[in-house]
Amino acid sequence: MRIAIPRSLLFYRYFPFWESFFSALGYDVVVSKPSTKETLDEGVKASVPDVCLPIKVALGHVIELANSADRIFLPRYLSLEPGTYSCPKIIAFTDMAKGTIENLPPILDPVIDLRKRGNSGEKAFFELGKSLGAKGRSIREALEGAKVSQGLFKEELVSEGPIHSLRKRGMLGFSKRGRNMNGVGTGEARKLTVGVLGRPYCLYDSVLSLDLLERLAAQGLSTTTIDCFSYQDVEREAATLPFSLYWLSAREIVGGAYLWLKEKAVDGIIYLIPFQCGPDALLSVLVSGKAREARGIPFMPLVVDEHTGESGIVTRLEAFLDMLKRRK
Repeated sequence: MRIAIPRSLLFYRYFPFWESFFSALGYDVVVSKPSTKETLDEGVKASVPDVCLPIKVALGHVIELANSADRIFLPRYLSLEPGTYSCPKIIAFTDMAKGTIENLPPILDPVIDLRKRGNSGEKAFFELGKSLGAKGRSIREALEGAKVSQGLFKEELVSEGPIHSLRKRGMLGFSKRGRNMNGVGTGEARKLTVGVLGRPYCLYDSVLSLDLLERLAAQGLSTTTIDCFSYQDVEREAATLPFSLYWLSAREIVGGAYLWLKEKAVDGIIYLIPFQCGPDALLSVLVSGKAREARGIPFMPLVVDEHTGESGIVTRLEAFLDMLKRRK
């Protein structure tokens, strides 16, 4: 049996666990190709009104896989860490795909809720394994192997950096468009470190990010993302806010940015924001205010949608990096 997994949304967080689990049970895992303009166009056609750009891209990936496998894996993660919630659009994505895309193979959609401490989600995967006909002992062994794979992945993200780790595992798909930028990849620019904020499914997707990380790397700049931090570290910083952010991704973004500023680890911050993401409007204000307090670290929000042109992105990046170089 072939089980398909879209290269979108929580793929960039949990793929090592998912792949190890299904492979150990004897299933072939099929992953959609890196995003292209066609992926986005197909997703836009299937989208319902008012969904954000990442959801449109994710629908395009499901459409690509519709005829490629016997099952499609679209888990419903209600919560990823104790005391937090996932984005409502991520929770509802499975229903969006079912309701808008025709002729899909059967969907595997276990419900995983990690809000309560001690709940690892293993029960949901155990029931999923049973529904596929696997025996209890085989499922338990597959779960143990999956936990080891996920643990190694998390260690790699911190020790080796997200780009190196994801590339090594074949989870990235950037192009070489970074060479189109001119004039900032020499001299002082090479001494700069830029913190790139955003959700993993935006930063590491070629279409959603317009190859932002690759463009910066092509200039010889050092880049970092908040995936370099452990959850405990970003949670500690997010807890300094006078109010609680109950969406996990919001806590990670604010906590990670505050850590960069506290440790003076970056020369500037770029925040990649997909159009129609409501929480990002608030988070952008929080981070920019903190950046002004921290010796005026330059901060640039970069909003992208399906109509964003490459030339506009390049012009803004070049201007931002020129400013950083002059300040160095």
